[in-house]
Amino acid sequence: MLKVLTLGAIRMTFGEKIKEMRESLRYSQQEFAGLLGISQTIVSQYELGRKNPSLPVLRKIVKFAKTNKYKIKLLEE
Repeated sequence: MLKVLTLGAIRMTFGEKIKEMRESLRYSQQEFAGLLGISQTIVSQYELGRKNPSLPVLRKIVKFAKTNKYKIKLLEE
């Protein structure tokens, strides 16, 4: 008898969404960090889910996404 594996909606983490946006716009972590005024290490930690951005940095990320007409729901659960 075959068992059917049903997967629910696969959700991306906040860090994965940031990484997807950054890579689709062809920015390195270093370049993206420079635009946000933070270090490459911090960008890496965001993308890996080890750290969350402060409110000022989050605002810069959202502004960056809007400026580049990148449709991303960063705050979607």
